[in-house]
Amino acid sequence: MEFSREEQHAIIKFFCAKGENCVNIHRELVSICGDSALDYSNVNRWMVKFKKGRVSSTDLPRPGRPSSSRTDANKECVENLILSDHRAAVEDICAHTGLTHGTVMRIIKEDLQMTKLSARWLPKMLDDSKREIRMNCQGIPGGTGN
Repeated sequence: MEFSREEQHAIIKFFCAKGENCVNIHRELVSICGDSALDYSNVNRWMVKFKKGRVSSTDLPRPGRPSSSRTDANKECVENLILSDHRAAVEDICAHTGLTHGTVMRIIKEDLQMTKLSARWLPKMLDDSKREIRMNCQGIPGGTGN
């Protein structure tokens, strides 16, 4: 079972309220969460926060400029460019939108859930059999659709 960071913080808060020490709390987290458990230093830091009277188990907002490049309008623009030309290069999309290469890649991979296959952008949700069918239908070299 996988627990989010906030849920792990709540577990730490519970054991801290019971009076457990940091080593035991970390050991319990590892037994509960496995590989996704917070490391010892994070457990210790959160335990100190809770002992000092912290109530919330969520992270506080951090200062800094919020991301303004991954807006809905930019996502829609990138998606329209890809849908109009599945062979669109990231550099061409960057030039057209004025976004950086990293931002365009994050929009494509994380927001649009697409991946590049044989110089074409495809939805990630295609499994291997659907990709094979699509490649054969598109006439990609090596396929039977030529």
